[in-house]
Amino acid sequence: MAAAGLGGCGPRSAAAKAKPAVAHGVITISFSPWSAGAWTPTIQRLLAQAVAPFEAANHGLKVQLVPPPGGCCNPAALTAALVAGTAPDIVLNNDFGGYAEGGYFLPLDAYLRRDNLDTHLWSPAQIASFRSWKGGQLLALPTYYNTAAYLVNLTTLDSAGISYPDPAWTHDAFLNLARRLSGSSGGKQRFGCNLWYWTSQAWGSDWIYRAFGGSKVEPGGMHCGLATPASLAAGDWIYPQVLWSKAGTTQDTYGGYTAQFVTGRTAMSVQQTGTLLAAVTQLAATNIKWEIYPFPVFPAGRASFGGDQFYAISALTPHPEQAWALLRWLSAETQWQKAAIRIFLMAPALLSLWPEWISIVQSVAPPLRGKQVKWFADAAMHGYAYPSSYFRYVDATAETIIQGCFSELAARKTSVRQAFTSAAKQIDALETANAKAPVTTLSQQRSAGKQQRGRIGQMFLQGG
Repeated sequence: MAAAGLGGCGPRSAAAKAKPAVAHGVITISFSPWSAGAWTPTIQRLLAQAVAPFEAANHGLKVQLVPPPGGCCNPAALTAALVAGTAPDIVLNNDFGGYAEGGYFLPLDAYLRRDNLDTHLWSPAQIASFRSWKGGQLLALPTYYNTAAYLVNLTTLDSAGISYPDPAWTHDAFLNLARRLSGSSGGKQRFGCNLWYWTSQAWGSDWIYRAFGGSKVEPGGMHCGLATPASLAAGDWIYPQVLWSKAGTTQDTYGGYTAQFVTGRTAMSVQQTGTLLAAVTQLAATNIKWEIYPFPVFPAGRASFGGDQFYAISALTPHPEQAWALLRWLSAETQWQKAAIRIFLMAPALLSLWPEWISIVQSVAPPLRGKQVKWFADAAMHGYAYPSSYFRYVDATAETIIQGCFSELAARKTSVRQAFTSAAKQIDALETANAKAPVTTLSQQRSAGKQQRGRIGQMFLQGG
């Protein structure tokens, strides 16, 4: 499948690097590493060692590691911190949709042009998801590329006398195997597979529609693609054939898919690189024989989940040049990413680092030695790992509508065609209605907040 198109920079390399204009005295730039476990003393010490080369190469700059507002996956907390002016200089999250407009982040295109950085250093699909609608400005760079592959329980296959699958398997072969592996085990339902398709929320579901040649969000962001024949075909595969038949289940608890796999509840389980460290810890404690397989080949080609984790520069940073210098080092250079691979098994942002990622994770994580970890890299390097796409004006509301659609289908209260068509109509109507409505910008939110604080203060003065 063709990756999303890009605008922006021409074919340049990362070789030429401009030095930031550093003022006299020490300037501190804050940012958050992408890991919930980054605040233990040992990890903090390792991360401090990892940023030391940047500080040494940029005299007068000091890096401050801080927890992300509300955690790595909390856009509401990040938005509040951005509006309040308390966010780090470089922010991170994994839900870009709410930030496409509004002036929260500094545009990066001019920095990229000045420093001769080509956007093709990163996944085209990721870069495309970090652009604003107005003028296509690039507002963020990848933190890392969270791709996915399948863990297959070979012990279960051996016990059932079933041959191991071919890595070139089609979605039909995958489904047939899932059906053969599903059933009752110890009084509990055993699912042949799980899907990276959350019935409790719409986030992360884009890849499955692309796998059938459809989309959740059509180009331009103002139309929902769920009612198209290709997306309906995806729904007809997901619900009647996989979920309703109990050949598979969905992943609704962060990290829960690995627990399902090691306890025998699923025989084939999605695994993302973002939780690979936790997964290998669990896998090392079992006697299961397992292997890594790619996502199957669907009607429109190979497709799998891809993350949209991003770094961006807060529009309110007092030191934009210095913040850019650090962002460039984090996402466009190799030292930090190699350290993150060794510490967290974190997948790289740079496409060129994937071969080295394979080598490093197999050397530092014994359970991965001899395993086909190449399939995580393959999804990124061959452009079939797809991040979430977002709607132009009412992304949060649209996600809520789609979530309601999924919930109705999970409860078997409606048909795929009725649910998808209804959701698409509602979203398209809202997009059309909001097309002429002004976007609430960061400056407007800050102004409204100041006015509100002023009114409250005046009330107290009058009361006194």
